[in-house]
Amino acid sequence: MNYQELEKWLSSFLLTDEEKMDKLRKYQSFLLLSNKQFNLTSITDPNEMLIKHFYDSLSPLEHLSIADKKVLDFGSGAGFPGLPFAIFMPSAHVTLLDATKKKCDFLAECVKLLDLKNVEVVHSRGEEFIARDSFDVVTARAVAALPVLLELIAPLLKVGGLFLAMKGANGEKELLESQKALKTLGLKLSRQEEYELPEGMGKRV
Repeated sequence: MNYQELEKWLSSFLLTDEEKMDKLRKYQSFLLLSNKQFNLTSITDPNEMLIKHFYDSLSPLEHLSIADKKVLDFGSGAGFPGLPFAIFMPSAHVTLLDATKKKCDFLAECVKLLDLKNVEVVHSRGEEFIARDSFDVVTARAVAALPVLLELIAPLLKVGGLFLAMKGANGEKELLESQKALKTLGLKLSRQEEYELPEGMGKRV
């Protein structure tokens, strides 16, 4: 997959322009460079990164609008999906939360490099982050098992808020294991999407 193919796909459900695509390119270039020093992601091939990080991160926006929403990226790591969300949804306010200082430093540099006015970086452990009933949408990608995540994230959501759990091939199994937690926390499954990444790079739930 190249950037032209990515933009063609994105333009079917998002407003794209050269500035946004350029920010995506700068983000990837800076991540590839920084990764040599800080080991931010195990994915080092540019094409694989474009699909497994960028395409995957933006896929939920095909079905979900976060315009004008307060969004928390819980355990943001190298910035996925929070930074791609912020680039393509500038009206959303995105908080990137991570417990590792070097990752937060990288995220802060990204925000500065990309001139993102709608992003805040917070260095904190998830269980110590105090922001009850604060967010319209909370995302988590490659952070922890779903039953554990539900307990951590439920208090952070506004009434009627949405938790976007981005999972791999084991997503359905984790959902089955989360039924008790969902009931206890007063949460319910509103939607489940399954899709295959391009070039046979895996299933996502």
